[in-house]
Amino acid sequence: MPLIEEDELEQQDSPLESLQQALNVLMPIRRQRLSRAQRQQRQQQTLLAEAEAQQQAEEKQLVQDQQHYQVQRERLQYHSSREKLTRHVNNELSALQTVDQQKKQCQQAQYSCQQAAYALEQATEWAREQQKAVEKLDYLSEHLEDA
Repeated sequence: MPLIEEDELEQQDSPLESLQQALNVLMPIRRQRLSRAQRQQRQQQTLLAEAEAQQQAEEKQLVQDQQHYQVQRERLQYHSSREKLTRHVNNELSALQTVDQQKKQCQQAQYSCQQAAYALEQATEWAREQQKAVEKLDYLSEHLEDA
């Protein structure tokens, strides 16, 4: 009878050992994925910050261009000679085109911010998933050692 009990113990240890071996293989993989996910999340945070800074710069330039346009427009109202009038109209058109171009650049910067924010959200979710996977393996590993 004692032989049967020892065989049963060996059979019980064998699945636990197999599980421990599987955990020993999975844990480094999960930790590496977590590390990559966290690195990607940091990169996306940096890209978002850069996109937001670019958007702020574009909006600042837009305000300056609009102010310049307003100055050109005011000057136009004070000059009456045909030559001056033509020059000021051309200046106004140029300033208006600059404002329009700057508006487009602001829209592009805003879109870039939205894209960067979405990418950051995705990277954060991936990092969270990898963190959960590592925590599950840690939990299983700790409870396996207790068994």
